[in-house]
Amino acid sequence: MPASALRELFDLVLPRECGGCGAPGSRWCPACAASLARAAPRPWRPTPSPAGLPLTVAALPYAGPVREAVVAFKDGGRHDLLAVLAPPLAAALGAGLGELAGLAGATAAGPPPASHGQRPGRGREGPRAWVVPVPSSAAARRRRGGRPTYELARGATSLLPGGTGQVAVVPALGMGRKVADQAGLDRARRATNLAAAMTVPPRFQRSLAGRPCLLVDDVITTGATLREAARALAEAGAGPVVAVTLAATTRRRGGAPPGVPGAGRGV
Repeated sequence: MPASALRELFDLVLPRECGGCGAPGSRWCPACAASLARAAPRPWRPTPSPAGLPLTVAALPYAGPVREAVVAFKDGGRHDLLAVLAPPLAAALGAGLGELAGLAGATAAGPPPASHGQRPGRGREGPRAWVVPVPSSAAARRRRGGRPTYELARGATSLLPGGTGQVAVVPALGMGRKVADQAGLDRARRATNLAAAMTVPPRFQRSLAGRPCLLVDDVITTGATLREAARALAEAGAGPVVAVTLAATTRRRGGAPPGVPGAGRGV
């Protein structure tokens, strides 16, 4: 067995340090657990908000232990933190389903989505909505060794009452061209970087028609990513779209971050 695999196995058996604050002896300490327990999903929009951004529900402010845990999960190999991050995202998904039902006006039905290689459009009637993770660039997938947003979406969806009976996680978005890493780009460059970058693969287009969708990302910053994802789904014929994120950044005074009623400025 390779040394890297042995290290990962060892880390799963023995705790090393808290993924939120770095305290030794526990993978997730009580103080950081209390931070995530404050999750209070609600509609959230950045300021300024880009045209075309779908209604977005966020669970927590992107600060402190939440930020550290997201970064460690996505880029630090801390796959164990999925169990920590999935519950607040599941709460946001539940709120997003309520918003989606209001937009749809009625439960949508149709053929089941693709799952584990199965093509959509076959078999019995499927779930009423698709959970669509925001895609990563090829470079990001190589660097991270996987698709953390997709795994986070699956973990959160499994915690919903009824599980996949009401929704299914479908990787219905891909990158149609090369894009730069969004980290470090300002608002204008983020929008330019992603303009017309996402597509819906042909194998999903037939089953997507009219289907209500919950877009999932880990964090909403400027809204450029979610706006582009919603555009690609709409152009492919999707039904109403609501975005759901684990966390949200706050760059100006005014509104309280999600999960912290009455709070002031965030990160």
